[in-house]
Amino acid sequence: FDEVTLERSNREITTATGTYRGMPLSVMSTGMGTDNVEIVLAEVIEIADHPTFIRVGSSGALQPEIALGDLVISIESGIDSVLERHVDQLHIKELLYREGKRRGFETIVATIASRLGAGHRVFLHNILPSQWALHGLNEPTRNPCRDRYVTRDFEDLLFEVRQRYELVPVITYWEESKEPLYLFGQRLEPILEVRRRA
Repeated sequence: FDEVTLERSNREITTATGTYRGMPLSVMSTGMGTDNVEIVLAEVIEIADHPTFIRVGSSGALQPEIALGDLVISIESGIDSVLERHVDQLHIKELLYREGKRRGFETIVATIASRLGAGHRVFLHNILPSQWALHGLNEPTRNPCRDRYVTRDFEDLLFEVRQRYELVPVITYWEESKEPLYLFGQRLEPILEVRRRA
C-alpha cells in the first residue's frame, strides 16, 4: 500500500483498504476454508463494481509426504477443504447416505485395500463422529437407507481397520469444537496413515 485509508477486523476476517500506485485496493484475509472465501467474495461482489480478485494463499497438502492421488477418509468436513483439491477423498457420511451401513462400511474397507494395493497412501481423519454428525446421519430426510447410527458403529469400523492395518499418527492439530466433552472447547485431532503390517 502507498496509503491505508481503512482497516477493519472481525473474527478471522481482516480488511485493509487504500491505494497502491494510485489504484484503489482492498486486501482481505478470509480465514480457513472455502466456505469463508465464498462468503467474502459474495459480499465484495455486492458492494463493488466489477471487482478483480487475486487469490494468494495456501494450497497443497498439509505435509510434504501427502502426495497427489493419496486418499483421505473422513466422517465429515474438518480440515478436508485444505486437502480436497489435492487428494482423493472418501466422505463417510456421503457414502453411508448412498449405500447404507453394511454396504458402506464394506466399501470403506475394500477401498483401503484397493488403494494400498495400487501403491497409494491412505489417511483416516475425523472417523469417530461428533453428536452433531450422528444427528445428521440419522436425519430421515438425509438418510434414504433409514439405517440408525451410533458411535459404536464407527468404533467397530476403526477396530476392524486396526485389526488389518497399522494406524500411524502423521499429523496432529487442534480443532475448534462446541462439544462440552472436550477440555476448553478444543480437541486434539490426529490424521492417521493406514499402513500394511510388516
